[in-house]
Amino acid sequence: MQELLSQQAAEWIAEERHMLMGQPRRRGLLQWLRGSRSHVNAYLRMAVIEEDLVDAMKSIDTPLEELLAAARQDDAPVVLQPAPVLHRQAVPARSANGVRRAWMVAACAALVVTVGVFGLQSSTEPTVYRTAQGEQRTLQLEDGTRLQLNVGTEVRVAYGGKARDIELVHGQAFFDVAKDPRPLQVRIGQNVVRDIGTAFDIYRRGKLDTVSLVHGKVELWRQPAPGPHWWSRGSDKPASRIAELAPGMRLSIDAQGQVREDLASGAEGASAWTHNQIAFDDTPMEQVAAEFNRYNTVQLRIDDPRLASMRISGMFSSRDLDSFVLYLRSMPQTRVEQRPGQIVVVAENKLK
Repeated sequence: MQELLSQQAAEWIAEERHMLMGQPRRRGLLQWLRGSRSHVNAYLRMAVIEEDLVDAMKSIDTPLEELLAAARQDDAPVVLQPAPVLHRQAVPARSANGVRRAWMVAACAALVVTVGVFGLQSSTEPTVYRTAQGEQRTLQLEDGTRLQLNVGTEVRVAYGGKARDIELVHGQAFFDVAKDPRPLQVRIGQNVVRDIGTAFDIYRRGKLDTVSLVHGKVELWRQPAPGPHWWSRGSDKPASRIAELAPGMRLSIDAQGQVREDLASGAEGASAWTHNQIAFDDTPMEQVAAEFNRYNTVQLRIDDPRLASMRISGMFSSRDLDSFVLYLRSMPQTRVEQRPGQIVVVAENKLK
């Protein structure tokens, strides 16, 4: 890919050098530069090789602000075609140097605009990975990072030359992050988990997200609301750091960025699902039922407000609903009914 981009950049520069560019082709070059950070890098490399960039910047008096403004306004859609085979043309030397240098500076302005827009972003649209109800999946990303997706999960992965961006749209994922010069950050709404070489779990459940650190170190940051192309925001740290996790810590964070440390249960229980286990620590039965329902086709329903608020602690097999039902049957004043596609738990006094 890099060789192809270098060839394209060389063709653009050669075409400009031989004065083969009309206005449509110049707009095409600007469009090409704006299209990707990798295009900018390729163009800069080739321009430095040709010793054109520095000479051009020294040889023109046009204020950079004017060039930037012109580059920003030049948004006409252009259909890019491969650069034509080049043939030398006789061009008066007096006009060639001036026009060529002016155009090189305009291209430099486009580079500044492009770098300003793209920052350290990935220019590639993210790759989407999903799991259905009851499905789990393990991924090995290109950098060696191991990503485990729990049931009903969606992530979007966008790796670039300077950053590793992941968005957890919904569900739960465990991240075992490989060492890499590029920072890795996981976006959960307006909150960002920034990794510093570690293993951690994130669970998005309704209005509350949970971040659990197994080992290493992560920081939790708050950023402005991401746009539809969140991966193009760059890899600079978001505006404000709101928390830092040490190994074994588990934090809950809401959509407004309010953080609460979960002292009752540490990070170990949060990753139990990777071993087909579910850990509960003083958890309302209604929430327990919702967790089991993520993994199983037969749905568990708690049909009594008092039972729904009862607290349960323990470790259970996520795939063995029958064993949990036996546990429920042992509870006093509780009755379990088998119905088509459902297991309904009711209070005995409600049946009388």
